[in-house]
Amino acid sequence: MITTLIYDTPVLKNANDPSVAALNDFADLLTHAVYPGAHLIEFFTWMRYLPSWTAKWKSEALAGYKTYSIMFLKLYEDVCQRVVSHSYIELSIIPK
Repeated sequence: MITTLIYDTPVLKNANDPSVAALNDFADLLTHAVYPGAHLIEFFTWMRYLPSWTAKWKSEALAGYKTYSIMFLKLYEDVCQRVVSHSYIELSIIPK
């Protein structure tokens, strides 16, 4: 339902849909990433200058950034194309 409201996608009928799994994975990753004290870099800020090959967390963060940026940019671009072509779903949380 949330993806329908935000990205104008059809309502999903199955919770096992791959797009739901990808968004759930992102939510889990984000939840763990923002947990206070979860990463040593919060205490040792000099670690941000380590190369990716020496810091597993850094290479995982860069890979996640690429993966999720592509996913969200695709959703955004799909919305932009539908708005330009006027082929969007007339669904809103605001009653007319």
